[in-house]
Amino acid sequence: MHKQIGLFVGLLIAAPIACAQGTKPPPNIDAVLSYLYHYRPSYDECIRKAGTSMYAMVACTNAELAYQDRRLNKAYVALIAKLSPEGQAKLKADENIWMKYRDTNCSAGPDGLDRPVGDAESCKLMKTAEQATDLEAMLDIL
Repeated sequence: MHKQIGLFVGLLIAAPIACAQGTKPPPNIDAVLSYLYHYRPSYDECIRKAGTSMYAMVACTNAELAYQDRRLNKAYVALIAKLSPEGQAKLKADENIWMKYRDTNCSAGPDGLDRPVGDAESCKLMKTAEQATDLEAMLDIL
């Protein structure tokens, strides 16, 4: 047990040093999000081209949100087709709860104030892509 803790602590200390020495660069957060949530490469490219223009970034995010929403709907329809009537009713109820959660969570920050421009769109994109990924995973299980 003490050897495992020591190894863990050693890794915690060594990893940042290794990164600082250029052994392996830290992961790009956009690349990680794209991988986890199946964002399209065109979205990453659009965001890069947008630079610091908030209007352009929001346009990129809204275009990807439309794609992810279609992806979610496709998985939802396929999943509904595989479920029993009871399972369909549960999935419909769960999706309604999820939509309310997403919309409420993404419209206001933790302090109850409106999110900054672009933040609400990014939040909806991430939550929608995450839900689409979850529904697709359920399809693989059934």
